[in-house]
Amino acid sequence: MQLDLFDDRHQLLVRARKSVAELRLGDARHELIGLCNRYPADPGLAAELARVQRLMVRMTDVELAAEADLPAALLELAAHVDGAGLGLDVRLALLRRVGETLSNARGDAGLLNGQPPGYYFLLGSDIAAARASLEAAVALERRARFLALLGDAEPSRTRYAEALLLDPYDVAIDRVADDEVRSLPDVARFEMGLEADPIAWAGPTGIVTGVLPGVAVPVAAADGELGRARAFATALARGSVADRKEMKRLAPELFAAYLEGLSRR
Repeated sequence: MQLDLFDDRHQLLVRARKSVAELRLGDARHELIGLCNRYPADPGLAAELARVQRLMVRMTDVELAAEADLPAALLELAAHVDGAGLGLDVRLALLRRVGETLSNARGDAGLLNGQPPGYYFLLGSDIAAARASLEAAVALERRARFLALLGDAEPSRTRYAEALLLDPYDVAIDRVADDEVRSLPDVARFEMGLEADPIAWAGPTGIVTGVLPGVAVPVAAADGELGRARAFATALARGSVADRKEMKRLAPELFAAYLEGLSRR
């Protein structure tokens, strides 16, 4: 009989926690009140009910915000919810809600703290929603940050290549999900001798070393190391004898790696 009671308590608690994780806080509160009434001597249940009720109060305050302010308010709540003892699932649900409200308020290319809705869907572990939102964002504005995030969501090294050739500084390469892609600036700096601005050279380095596929992305003229890297990428895509001479002039060690790669094919 005791085992049956324990199993019943456990199942009811699992259901209540599922409601919390889905931000159905009214349902969770009702379920936990029922549990507390059935097991009045259980301090753990009372503490759990108190945490849910505190979250309900905070959510009520957040949801009173204007539509334009709601994504930021939800993000602020998500940043502190684990400290309230409510766990990772609630934080993930709040981050997904940030993505939803940001998309509704500003569109899929709209930004909160420099990131589009798809980023928050990714943080909230909703990969399908992230992909859909990021594809919509790219259709609205072909921005390197959106392409790189789509590379995380798909996952796709083609997207990373497109992003790094389009604007390597917008990619936030130190935060991409793919370890090899994330290490490309280090490869450029320490293996290819491109110390002046290895981030600018991440795309060409990735293509030459085989980490990234070769992609046809129009690159605008630019000054400095970015201009050199873009000129190298253009010459690499064309591949004529004159282009190879230009590649050697622009980045001798990277060109040597290119030739070594050709010899292994």
